[in-house]
Amino acid sequence: MARDYLSQSRGDGGLGLGTVVTSALFLVTILGLVIYLAVSRKDESAPAVVDGGRATGGRHTRV
Repeated sequence: MARDYLSQSRGDGGLGLGTVVTSALFLVTILGLVIYLAVSRKDESAPAVVDGGRATGGRHTRV
């Protein structure tokens, strides 16, 4: 796992960052992604278009 690789000592084949630094890096990464998605709204789909009382799933239909 990436977390083990970052936190393990160099003698054990890791980067030797320690658990506190590794946890902080993951926290900053997750918060950054959440803030990005909240601001950009890239994770939202287009709302469904209502045509005559029924949802069309985002497609326009001709009557």
